[in-house]
Amino acid sequence: MDTFITTMRRAVTRLFLQLLIAGIALTCFELGFMLFAAIYLAIGLLFVVFGLGIIMMPTIRIFKEQYVIESYEPESTYSVLDFVFTDYIESVLQPHLWLVFDDFLQSISESFESRRGSQEDVWVATKTFTEKYFLLTYIHSFAPEFLTEDVMRRELLEFLETTMPKYYGVVCKDSKRLVDWLFSRECPFNADLTKRLLGWIRRKFPVFARLIDRLIITLTENPALVRREPEIFAEIATPAEALVGSPVDVFVYMINMSPKYREKPRLVRVRVLAHGFEPSSLEFVNELEPLVRGGETFEIPAVRRLPIYTKGTEDVCYVLTRMLDIGDVVWIRLTAVHPGDNVIHVLIEDAETGKVLKAFTCTVRARRNFAAAFRSLFGGGIIGGGILYPIVRILMG
Repeated sequence: MDTFITTMRRAVTRLFLQLLIAGIALTCFELGFMLFAAIYLAIGLLFVVFGLGIIMMPTIRIFKEQYVIESYEPESTYSVLDFVFTDYIESVLQPHLWLVFDDFLQSISESFESRRGSQEDVWVATKTFTEKYFLLTYIHSFAPEFLTEDVMRRELLEFLETTMPKYYGVVCKDSKRLVDWLFSRECPFNADLTKRLLGWIRRKFPVFARLIDRLIITLTENPALVRREPEIFAEIATPAEALVGSPVDVFVYMINMSPKYREKPRLVRVRVLAHGFEPSSLEFVNELEPLVRGGETFEIPAVRRLPIYTKGTEDVCYVLTRMLDIGDVVWIRLTAVHPGDNVIHVLIEDAETGKVLKAFTCTVRARRNFAAAFRSLFGGGIIGGGILYPIVRILMG
């Protein structure tokens, strides 16, 4: 009897162990199947998104639509844009497009000759002419009824034949050929592609475009605001909102208006106090160019309003070209570190006397970056986090 009971116990134990092992194996198989299914689902979604991205991507003749670096980080906290459009575009272009842009500038420089035989004069004239070309294209992109393509051609020809020899001592070998090349398909940055490039920058870096727009509106609606300044005219552009941990660009335009510095440069000191940002304080000195060039003093026309374009020199196209040439734009990059309404103070002082020439106070609302926090929480290696992160980013705007 004891032998029978012992045998039954062993049989029941063996059966229980077999069932347990089979259950564990089945569970592992189901978990493995679910894991493989999740992996295949993630791969499938990846291919679907990639395919939709290729289908929906607009085609442009040069390197698709990716003109600029979306996450560009300057080498320093601030930089001075002497040639506003040219220097800024050089900073944000993709590396391969920067090489194309450099070849574009080199091609333009080959069309110029310096009366003094100075290569520096040729290079300054090249960038100045490129500034004129970019400004006209920028205005044409949003006001084509005031600045048509034919008007752009006439403006560029007049600039090459009149302004360049007079103010820069540089002569263009064949003005008509250079202007025709800018509007041809052979030019890597022709008028059509430059308009798309500036539109791309306007969407990706709206603060830069906002500064240019403010200067255009000021000259159009009330140029006396610039003309009445006794010391210095300045304009500032900042974003209204930013995400914590993201960069905040501040652009400050400055031009000397003091009669004392008509024929000599003026040193100004720029102080920045930014509560809730890094760096929280910044100070540097900048040299503003004199108002006299080519034997003439630059002055804002004494009119009530300036048209976008008219024959002569009393229009926005001419006046703003000279203002961007003589003045400078300071590009300051800060990083928001605290959520809430943070204040940025910008003071412009005379570097010799310490007198405050201009003061600005701007408020930037910093919001928490939930998308970045979600990415940091889940990481990039988890399939679920990898799938949900772009969804959260889209929902959070």
